Amino acid sequence: MELVKFDLVNKDIDGKRILQDISFSIRTGEIIGLIGPNGAGKTTTMRLVSGIYRPTSGHISRTYKESGVVLDRDGMYENLTMREQLNYVSLLKTGKTITDEEYNTITNTIALDTGSKRISKFSKGMKRRLSIGCLLISKPDLILLDEPFIGLDPQGQKSMQKLLKELSKSSSLFISSHNLDLLEGVINKVILINKTILLEKEAVNGESLKPMYFKVFEDINIEKE
Repeated sequence: MELVKFDLVNKDIDGKRILQDISFSIRTGEIIGLIGPNGAGKTTTMRLVSGIYRPTSGHISRTYKESGVVLDRDGMYENLTMREQLNYVSLLKTGKTITDEEYNTITNTIALDTGSKRISKFSKGMKRRLSIGCLLISKPDLILLDEPFIGLDPQGQKSMQKLLKELSKSSSLFISSHNLDLLEGVINKVILINKTILLEKEAVNGESLKPMYFKVFEDINIEKE
C-alpha cells in the first residue's frame, strides 16, 4: 500500500528551484534512506512528505492515517520527567494521559525508563529516544527521522539502529542521514537525491552504501541550497 506518492513534484524557495520533477513513493513496510550531499534537497523533501511544505507544482498524495516527525532538535520541556512529558503529549493528542500499560509499552519499545529524572539531565541519545516515544502515542503509520544518529556516541548510534529496526515492525520509516555505515544496517530501500532523484534502489539492507554514493556523486557539481 502506498502511504505517500510524489508525482513530478517541484519546489521553489525564494525564487530558487530546490527540487525538480521528484517522483517516488513510500509504501507500507518500507524503511527508506534518503541520502545526498548538503544542499541536495533532503530536508525540503522531508518537509514536503510531512506536509510542512506544499509543492510549487506537481502532486503529493497521502493515504497514511497518522505520521510523526523527529527532527534534530528536541522541543521538550526540560523540567519534566519522562512520564510527565509523555502525559503532556498524550493530553494534546488524545485529551487524556497515558495508562500504565501504554507507558510500559512505550518504554519497552524505546528501551528507556528514567523514573523521576528530569529531562534536563538526559543525554542527547535519551532525548532522541523520548522524542520517538512521544510519537508512538498516536501509533503512526509513517515515521520521518532527520539525522537520527547525529550527536550520539558509538553506543548510542548502535542503540538507535536497534530502535529503528524495532519501530519498522509497526511503521514505515523515511530516514535522512549522512551516516551511511549505520544507515545501511537498517534500510531496505535507498533514494539518492541532488535536486532530483538520481537513484532509487530496493533491497539494500546490508549492502555498502558508500561505493554506491560516490559512484553517483563523484562527477556531479554540488550546489548549496
